[in-house]
Amino acid sequence: MSAARRRRGGGGAAGGAPGKWGIAARSPARGPAPARTVAARVLERVERDAAFADLALEAELARAPLTQRDAALATELVYGTLRWQRYLDWIVAPHSRRRLTTLDPRVRVLLRMTAYQLAFLARVPAFAAVSDAVSLARELLAKHGGLRGLLAQNGTALQKETGLGPAGCEGPPVLRKPVLGA
Repeated sequence: MSAARRRRGGGGAAGGAPGKWGIAARSPARGPAPARTVAARVLERVERDAAFADLALEAELARAPLTQRDAALATELVYGTLRWQRYLDWIVAPHSRRRLTTLDPRVRVLLRMTAYQLAFLARVPAFAAVSDAVSLARELLAKHGGLRGLLAQNGTALQKETGLGPAGCEGPPVLRKPVLGA
């Protein structure tokens, strides 16, 4: 490595060692960006608890020490996603097998926030937005005991809300499957 490159701090491969072209390697296993994590928490509070976005954002920014750049991205994600919420739902709805209103609020928030980044933030790489959304969704699944736990939680809520469910449940009789031979 040349002396000029050493002075510039030409990082490189894993562990900060210089790589072949003097480019620093990215750490392979890292979680979602802190700005997106904060934005997802704020949007979830707004969606679930009908919290005021400005107060929820202020509380999250005070709780999580972010750099000025990350705080600006979190703020943009929160206010932009809320500003364009109906349009984002319109974009996402044709790609979902279920109605958006039946999805878990955290999943809706992640879909909207990712769609906002893809549609409106030209300086945010698409792979970064999608990768962080997947990481946040994985954390969500891990917190609820996997996909089965999340579906069980949402399935019972959906059954109570709609009256749909297995035979013998309360609900409109036309929505239950007919029993053969009855």
